[in-house]
Amino acid sequence: MLLKKTDTKLWLYYLVEAYSLVNKTGLLRSGFARSLFENLYFFYKNLAKDPLKTLVKHHPALLRNGHILDIGSNIGYTVAVLESAIDSDFKIFAFEPDKTNFKSLSARYEKKDRISCQQLAVGSRNEEITLWHNKDSHADHRILTSELSSLLGSGDTATSYKVSCVNIDSFLEKHSIQPQDISFIKIDVQGFEINVIKGMTNTLRNNPNISIMIEFDKNALIDLGFDPKELLNLIAEHEFSLAQISSTGAITPVTQEDLLSERYSCHTDLILRKNQ
Repeated sequence: MLLKKTDTKLWLYYLVEAYSLVNKTGLLRSGFARSLFENLYFFYKNLAKDPLKTLVKHHPALLRNGHILDIGSNIGYTVAVLESAIDSDFKIFAFEPDKTNFKSLSARYEKKDRISCQQLAVGSRNEEITLWHNKDSHADHRILTSELSSLLGSGDTATSYKVSCVNIDSFLEKHSIQPQDISFIKIDVQGFEINVIKGMTNTLRNNPNISIMIEFDKNALIDLGFDPKELLNLIAEHEFSLAQISSTGAITPVTQEDLLSERYSCHTDLILRKNQ
């Protein structure tokens, strides 16, 4: 049966529920079951009104003339979308700390020279940090802060483990990439966005043409112990304008006050650009 556009959220709910149930049985450890799930997930994302896909379709110039950083690549759907827009002379650096997701990500793109898969978390410092693996959703693994640990309780945090974390400024320096050679950054890290931005101060300061797509989720930020207003203030300090993208491709300004109001109770994908 063909799905109507209004059915996509319901279908995602059933897909997540199915993932949780099947994952608990251990079946997703088999190559066939994992591949089937990934193909269903990609099918859903292509069917849904995905903001990144809309941005690439209507504003491809934002992704041209530079490397792309995909921070929080999950199993690789966003890499596929970004790959359709990047110039041939540049690369996509895909960061994913979760070992299960990274296995899928690297298997999908390991033979593509233009895509560099990095099994790393991204934050404000180069360090080892703890990642909470959400057994119920492959898209909701989070950095385990003390606040999140208290919220989850000892039973739920049993699936956490140590991962390597880098900041973008040092990563680019290590790979001999100049800040001005980055055209676009996508950030989706389940509430850890503040530390990601803090770790790319030099990159943002020395690149007036960079664009960022970042997920703003007040609840996810608060769950990890961060203040949503601090993230918005940090974005303002780097002289970015705040905007959203509609399903038709229109980029519409939005204010801090709007984002902090009750009208924005769910996550919102923001487009950040300078000199707008």
